[in-house]
Amino acid sequence: MNTKTFAGSVASLIIVGMLAFIVWGAAMRFADHKKDTAAACTQDAMQCPDGTWVGRTGADCSFACPQTTATSSPEMLQGEAALGQSIVLSGTTLTPLKVLEDSRCPEDVQCIQAGTVRLLIQLQSATGVATSSISLHGNATTEAGSITFTDVAPAKQSKHQIKENEYVFSFTVDNR
Repeated sequence: MNTKTFAGSVASLIIVGMLAFIVWGAAMRFADHKKDTAAACTQDAMQCPDGTWVGRTGADCSFACPQTTATSSPEMLQGEAALGQSIVLSGTTLTPLKVLEDSRCPEDVQCIQAGTVRLLIQLQSATGVATSSISLHGNATTEAGSITFTDVAPAKQSKHQIKENEYVFSFTVDNR
């Protein structure tokens, strides 16, 4: 083997070694990053003040109870909730998630048709969690009874766009 061939082989080995080291280092950084960001939470549960059960969640594996109104209790047959706020009605936790439609006629306008409000709600009970759409004066059926969407505030005005955080929804339960 001549000197040039030997030097070329050594240079090639050094380059291949450096590339292998760079690839290995990048793989280790990715693995460490993934290990830091992906938390494996234990499967224990906690009962929230509203009677619902939740598991650990998030990067810090904490318990996150749903927000509840101060007047919420398992015996309540009527209640109010804002978007993202939970209430417990007759043992069922109800959470309005999103306004899907607000086609109500503004109070300061004369309309041919009254319109409606349609919500996406989450219902959580002993049998599980379900997401459903419900219209104003419409019903959602649970194992405990029928939940009716009875009212929405504020009233619609032609010159004022209602912001999501202004809505308050009223519900009643008719137990079976």
